[in-house]
Amino acid sequence: MKKIIIIALSTTTALFFSAVFGLSLYLKSLITEEFLVHQLESIFNARFDLEHYEIGILSGGSLEISGLSMAERDFYANQGTPLSKRRKIQNPSLTIKSINLNLGLFKILQGIFYLEGFVLKKPVIKLTFYSKGGNSLSHLFQSPKIVRSKLVKREKEPPLATAEVNKKTKASTEPFKAKNVPLAASLKEIGIKEAQLKVIFQQTGDSILVKDLNFLISNVEFDPNDLKNKNNADISFSTDIFVLSKLKKETTHLILTSKGFVVPFNKKTGQIDPEIVYGLNIKKASYISGLNIFEKLSGQIENLKKIGISIASLQEKAIIRNDTVTKVRYYKGNLKLLKDTIFRTEAFDFTIAKGFVMNLNSLIHSMEGEILVSKKESLKGLSQLDNSIQKKLNLDAKEAKEMRNKHFKNIIKNEQIFFPFQSKGTFTDSHLKLKTTLPDIGSFALDAGKLRLKQEGDKLKEKSRREVNKKVEEEKKKAARKLQEEAKKGLKNIFK
Repeated sequence: MKKIIIIALSTTTALFFSAVFGLSLYLKSLITEEFLVHQLESIFNARFDLEHYEIGILSGGSLEISGLSMAERDFYANQGTPLSKRRKIQNPSLTIKSINLNLGLFKILQGIFYLEGFVLKKPVIKLTFYSKGGNSLSHLFQSPKIVRSKLVKREKEPPLATAEVNKKTKASTEPFKAKNVPLAASLKEIGIKEAQLKVIFQQTGDSILVKDLNFLISNVEFDPNDLKNKNNADISFSTDIFVLSKLKKETTHLILTSKGFVVPFNKKTGQIDPEIVYGLNIKKASYISGLNIFEKLSGQIENLKKIGISIASLQEKAIIRNDTVTKVRYYKGNLKLLKDTIFRTEAFDFTIAKGFVMNLNSLIHSMEGEILVSKKESLKGLSQLDNSIQKKLNLDAKEAKEMRNKHFKNIIKNEQIFFPFQSKGTFTDSHLKLKTTLPDIGSFALDAGKLRLKQEGDKLKEKSRREVNKKVEEEKKKAARKLQEEAKKGLKNIFK
C-alpha cells in the first residue's frame, strides 16, 4: 500500500512539474520580445525597444523585463518592422533598466491576490512642459493612428436608448467601493527604485533634475470584507531634487525623505478615501537661494538699494543648517502644507506658511511666506540705512534711527529685517510680490523737512524766550539799582 501511495505521489509530482515546465515553454514561445513590443506599439502612440524578458512559473508566477525604451513613434512602429531589422532607439523619452513582477499564483487560487513585488528599477524619464501648454510625453500615451501599416479606425459607439443612457450614467456615477474588488489582497512591495527624471520648463528655460528617486508602497493588507483590520499600506519616499536656472546654474538642492501610512478605503462607507497625510523631512545640507525670489521682487526691492540697504548674502547659496520636518496632505490631486515650515540658514530663515497648496497636475499654487534676515546681516543692513539717512538728510544718529523705525516698521521686528511675500500661479509663471510697501527717499525728505521746520521753530522759540528773560533780568537790575540810589538819598536826608 505504501509503495502504491509513493508511486502515486511521485507520478502526480512529476506530472505537475512537467505541466508547469510545459506551460513555461509554451508561454515563452507565445510571449516573445517581438510579441510584447508589437502589443505595446498597438496600444501606445510610441515606439518601443526591449532587450530581454523572462517568465517564471515555478516561483509562483514572475515576469522580468530588461532594457525597455520608449520614444517618439516612427516608421518602424507604424510598419510593425521586426526587431531584428530595426535601428536602436537613439534618443529615448523613457528608459527602464528592469521591471520585476512577482505574483503568488497559489494564493490567488485560494482567493487572495498576493503580489510579492512589482518594481520598476532605474527608470530614466525626460519631460518638457511647452510654453503654450501640454508636455512632451502625453501624446505618447494616446492611441496610435497607424498599426502595422494599416490606418486604425476608431468606431463610434452607436447611440443608446434613453433607458440605456440612464442606466449607464447611473453606473458611471456610482462611487467605487471596496466590495467591487473580488479578492482580498496582500502586497509586499510596489513602486520605483533609483529613478532619474529631468523636467524642462520651455517658457523660462529653468529645469528640475530628480535623482535617485525611490517611491515604494509596501505591506499592503486589504480585505473588502474586513476593512477595519485589513485596509492599510505604508508609503516611503526619498530623492535628491536640483533646480537649475536657464543658465544651467544650480539654485536649489533639496534632499527629501518621507514616510506615511495610508488607509485606502473609508472603513464605514467602503468608498475610496484618497486622502494621504505624511511627514516630509528636508535634510540638512540641502540648500536654497534667495536669488529667485529677489529676482521676482527686484522692482520693489530696488528701493532698498536706493535708500541704502544692501543685503548681499540673500543672493548667495544658503545651506540648511538642520533637518526640517513638516507635514503635508494629499487630497484629490492637491498637495497642502499642514504646518508653518521654516528653513534655517546662516543668512536668513525662509518660512512657507501653513496653508500652502499646489495642484500636482497643473502646478498652480498659492503660497504665503517670509524671509527673516539673520541678526548679523540685519545689523549690517540697518547700519547702512541709518548712515544713509544721516548723510542724505543731515540728521544725527538718534534722529536717523527714529526716522528709520517710523518708515520701516513694516519690515523690521526686534532689530531684524524681514520680507513677507505671497506667490500665486505656476512656478514657471508666478505672480510674486511683497505683502507690504517700502518707502522711497522722497518720503524721508518730506519728513526730514517737517522735522527741520519743527527744529527751527523750537530754536526760534528758545531764542525768543532767552531774549525775553534777558530783558526781564535787565529791568530787574535797573529797578534794583534805582531803589538802592533812592535809599541812599533818603538816608542822607535823614542825617543832615
